[in-house]
Order: sequence, then C-alpha cells, then structure tokens
Amino acid sequence: KRTHSLSNILFQLQQIVIPTDIIWVSQYTQRYYQQILSLILQYNGVLNFNDLLIVLYMKEHALTEILSFDKDFDLIPDLKRHGT
Repeated sequence: KRTHSLSNILFQLQQIVIPTDIIWVSQYTQRYYQQILSLILQYNGVLNFNDLLIVLYMKEHALTEILSFDKDFDLIPDLKRHGT
C-alpha cells in the first residue's frame, strides 16, 4: 500500500514542483562537515549525515518545514515535518 501511495505522491510532486525551484544542498557538505559530525554524536547516530546536512542548511536559510517520511526529523526543535 505504501508503494502505491508513494507513487501517487511522487507523481503529484512532479506535477507541481519545477526542478529549477529545488534547492540543491550538496555543495554545503564541506562547509557543514564538522558540525554534522558533532550532531551525529549529539543525537547518538539517530540522525544520519544526510539528515543533518539538510537540517543545517535549513537552519542557515531559516527554513522551518520539510516534506519527508523520515520521522527522525521530528527530533529537531523548530522543524515541522509533513509526511506520514
């Protein structure tokens, strides 16, 4: 059932989100590297490297909402996750 709903969600997402509007954060990996490693320890590895890269980027750019199925984002104060 989740695969079917995921397919529908991704299809709908592709209909409304233009790829040029997506914020691509990979260029920030080097900048945040040390902070990410510290936060991995702080969260006892529950939040992984990629999750924390996203979180740090969002904080720097005052973004407070994320669309994700990853419930680990719920551990971040002041971040609202949308998803199931």
